[in-house]
Amino acid sequence: MFRKKPPVPPEERGLSRRGFFRAFGGLAGLAREEGAAEEARRAPPTWALPQRVLGRTGLAVPILGFGTASLGRSASDEAAYALLSEALDLGVRLIDTASPEGGYGRAHHQVSQVLRRRRSEVILTTKVFEPDAAAGRRMLERSLGELGTDYVDVLYVHSLGHDRMDPAVVFGPDGVMEMAMAAKAEGLARFVGVSAHCRPGRVLRALREFDIDVLMTAANFVDVHTYDFEGRVWPVAREKGVGLLAMKVFGGTMEGRATPALLPRHWHDRAFRYALSLEGCAAAVIGMVDRRELHENVQRARAFTPLDAAELERLAQDGRRFAEDWGAHLGAVE
Repeated sequence: MFRKKPPVPPEERGLSRRGFFRAFGGLAGLAREEGAAEEARRAPPTWALPQRVLGRTGLAVPILGFGTASLGRSASDEAAYALLSEALDLGVRLIDTASPEGGYGRAHHQVSQVLRRRRSEVILTTKVFEPDAAAGRRMLERSLGELGTDYVDVLYVHSLGHDRMDPAVVFGPDGVMEMAMAAKAEGLARFVGVSAHCRPGRVLRALREFDIDVLMTAANFVDVHTYDFEGRVWPVAREKGVGLLAMKVFGGTMEGRATPALLPRHWHDRAFRYALSLEGCAAAVIGMVDRRELHENVQRARAFTPLDAAELERLAQDGRRFAEDWGAHLGAVE
């Protein structure tokens, strides 16, 4: 019912030096992106974060989003409430969360404390991590109850590349993709998204077969050489007007550490700029567990400038070296 006719799939190609730069749309493309971002600002106060439009959703989002997985796994509810409240005060309005099954611990309960007082300020996302429609619907209804809200702004089909998410089920007539589309039609979600850490081919299939509004994938200057969502998937999404969000910006892992980041801290500024320099990227969604991390990332967002050609060249070389050590650390490539 919610499917669309598949267009001819794009040529799947490996990442070359030209492909690395193509992901950024050229310097002229970056200039256009920055111009569009400027138009998206709605005369914010001087302390607010820069905003960009999230694809065809029309949502103006801050370029920094708050990922709550690390918070939900490691922080007390009181500490989480204080940090999330401060993030909203600083303009970090995009709050990304999910259920314990998605690896987010108590994040729903923590976020709900903020939503009781400040729901209108929050661009809220959650995720379903079940392949079939019935189980996915139960997870969604439980999540809405835990969050204390009757809708989310974006509902993701979570971690599409995970072994648990069997494509034969996910994309089938009784699969979770159909359920997510139905939830949007019912008003339980304003928009439908897909998140993925690995297996970019599955995301291409989702884009071909369903009207996806938002896509969030791993996007960093190392994993582009392994998974290449930026070169293989993002151009297709841009052509369709899909809103694009970057995660695992600092080279996150799939392990249960508090704030997983494989890149040493002195690389984080460049990694943040890499993600926000990608053509079409609306925001970088980053997990944060304390005030230091929050303020460091807010400062990065306020000070953001796109990478220039020389910086891109150096990062491409550095990224290849890191990629040789990391390998396929987020899961299978295909």
